Amino acid sequence: MKNIVKELEKQRDKRINENIKSFKEELKESDKLTRVESYTLDRKTPYKRNRVEQVQRRIKEVHNKRLAYKVAQIDHVNAAPDKLPNDLTLIINFYKSNTWGYCPKGSDNYGHETSSITGCGYCKESTATAQLLNQNEIIMKQLYKAKNKPRNLKQSNSDSLGYGSGNGIVPSFEGGVGVSCHVRILEKLGYKVTLTGNNNTTVLTVSNK
Repeated sequence: MKNIVKELEKQRDKRINENIKSFKEELKESDKLTRVESYTLDRKTPYKRNRVEQVQRRIKEVHNKRLAYKVAQIDHVNAAPDKLPNDLTLIINFYKSNTWGYCPKGSDNYGHETSSITGCGYCKESTATAQLLNQNEIIMKQLYKAKNKPRNLKQSNSDSLGYGSGNGIVPSFEGGVGVSCHVRILEKLGYKVTLTGNNNTTVLTVSNK
């Protein structure tokens, strides 16, 4: 996953420079708490001494910490097996809510599950499948490997991996996009996918080819 990490490092450096530049520009207009300090550094009051130096150092620390977290996540996923040991079966059960109508709750045969998906105005079913797929390290490893290809790093996730694969450098399955989008992404990764069910239950089976 070296190519993804390199892109994350470039993104970190870019954001550090942007934050430092924005901080200095805001500081010219007022010595009050700047937006960079407030939102990026989560500060409530300005630093009292050597403020510019401390803010610049803290900006670097914040973005290095975020990068380290993402790299650790990538390394963890990269240690997963390359193939599913057996078919992955996602089961989405719907229950009636007096407030939100029919709501899904998902589980799979790998021990993952979701909370109840409530609300309205979006595809709750694909939100459940997204939560389950994002928990499966074997599936995520294949998604990361696909993104790691140089040609795919130059494209958006939608163009290279399929609609519903996230917007950042590190891809993921998005909720609210429709289960058919997840099916197309999985098929593009080389899996065989079967979608069955009825009004109360959706079953998504993912198999190695």
